[in-house]
Amino acid sequence: FEMGSPVERKPRKKMGCLRLLVVCSSLFVIFFTVAASLFMASIALYGDYDFLAVVEDPWELLSIHHLNTPWTFQRLRCQALQGVTGEILELGPASGHNFHCYHKVGNITAIELTEAKFRLEQYGGLVNHFESLKDTLDMLKAAGRKLGYLAMGRLVDGKLGAYDNMFDTVVATYTLCSSQNVPLLVSEIARVLKPGGRFYFLEHVAHTPGSFMRTLQEAVLPSPKGIDNCTFHETWKDIEDLIPYGFSVDYQNFTVWAPLPFMQPHIMGVAVKPG
Repeated sequence: FEMGSPVERKPRKKMGCLRLLVVCSSLFVIFFTVAASLFMASIALYGDYDFLAVVEDPWELLSIHHLNTPWTFQRLRCQALQGVTGEILELGPASGHNFHCYHKVGNITAIELTEAKFRLEQYGGLVNHFESLKDTLDMLKAAGRKLGYLAMGRLVDGKLGAYDNMFDTVVATYTLCSSQNVPLLVSEIARVLKPGGRFYFLEHVAHTPGSFMRTLQEAVLPSPKGIDNCTFHETWKDIEDLIPYGFSVDYQNFTVWAPLPFMQPHIMGVAVKPG
């Protein structure tokens, strides 16, 4: 047995940064492609085609603007706002998502909550925000919708800058959750509605007390803006505060699919002012 010269072994090549970057990029492309395909498939199966008719470029639906409102939430908005008529006060209009649900209404007065300053900053101020909403309204009118004029307002010391008994309809979708004084806002809604007027609402709400998801929601609450400036309240209690004003209140609590589980509980309904 004769010892030979030791065999030289080549060192293993480690995966370089470039290869790792290529792998991660490929996985991201695959994930995005699958997610986009499922998103477009949900539109094809469940979408509001009347809404699609006013979108010139279908890929616009994948823009940041529309991804901020998942398709499920947009369908819920239009479901909640069936029957909306007359002069409308819309609370927290954002970029005009609800406008797509209106078919034949009067003038629309839009009021952003003072707590939602991030939206005004996003649109470059109140004037630019008005122009953005007006563009959305004009687009829908061009598509044949019977819609009135647009006015813009804001809260003053937590109160709505509007006369008593001024509106046929008040609309709030995913808005009450961003108010820091919901009882005051609800009393203001009662004041500005005409006799027989209707308050339509759709909101994120708190999970069942004591549940794991409720604990998770409360863990998010310490942030001043919560999730997208929305915190989670037992909103049904605030809505029921309209009953002493003589309102008839009809609502349902339900759960929908949402990317974040603690955003799944919802409330939807309508409150009618005595007239």
